[in-house]
Amino acid sequence: MTTTDPLKAPVTRILVVEDDARLRDWVKLILERKGFEVDIAVDGKEGLARLTAGPYDALILDLLMSQMSGFEVLAAMEKLAIRIPTAITSGIVIPGVHDYLKTHPGVLLLSKPYTPAQLFDVINPLLQAAR
Repeated sequence: MTTTDPLKAPVTRILVVEDDARLRDWVKLILERKGFEVDIAVDGKEGLARLTAGPYDALILDLLMSQMSGFEVLAAMEKLAIRIPTAITSGIVIPGVHDYLKTHPGVLLLSKPYTPAQLFDVINPLLQAAR
């Protein structure tokens, strides 16, 4: 949780990296209604730039995007030692995802399409890990 004023409660900041504009805006709206501060990125390249500028408490990362895939973002995060609780999202079964999840315990899978309840079933454990 991040805060700039010691008298204010910490704000939970979440970065959503998603190339589908409608889904990206929907996720932002749902999270903001729950009181989270949400930044968005339209592709992996912009997402990585935002991550390096950080800080964020959690990341929601689409795997299949133009410019830079979610897998490329994850690899760059490892190289840059950016450690942040992450939910990866995908609407299709991608080979290797489950193997990746086994070796990266801070990363959870959120399959598309998902409901607000399913979103929070993944976000809540991520935020617990951030504490």
